[in-house]
Amino acid sequence: MNPEDRDLKRVMSLLEKVGLSVVAATSARAAVDLANEVHKAHQSIGLVIVDETASQPGMPGLIEGLREVDTSIRILLISEHESDFVPSWMAAANIRGFLKKPFRRAKFLATVLSVIGEPLVRTA
Repeated sequence: MNPEDRDLKRVMSLLEKVGLSVVAATSARAAVDLANEVHKAHQSIGLVIVDETASQPGMPGLIEGLREVDTSIRILLISEHESDFVPSWMAAANIRGFLKKPFRRAKFLATVLSVIGEPLVRTA
């Protein structure tokens, strides 16, 4: 298992422990397809977490595709870069939150809950 897989499992587990529903997409295209399915089922997506450091091809297309599905989708960007080094296409995408890697579990959870507008008193 590579480090990204372990990190993803840890993040998903943490979010599920505080009562959030979590799904993962293995590619930018899969994420947009999943967002379309959710939208067609008249459900909402509370937050999309994008790991910029995963260096997936099509990252600008991911943000654009999500915005085409629903302009109100909140996006949290995770990156190894400082927020002032975010590429211009990301800055223009109205990213709702930013978290620099590495981060502590408590900081991640507080950032997620803040972006989705949930009380910050949840614990995992």
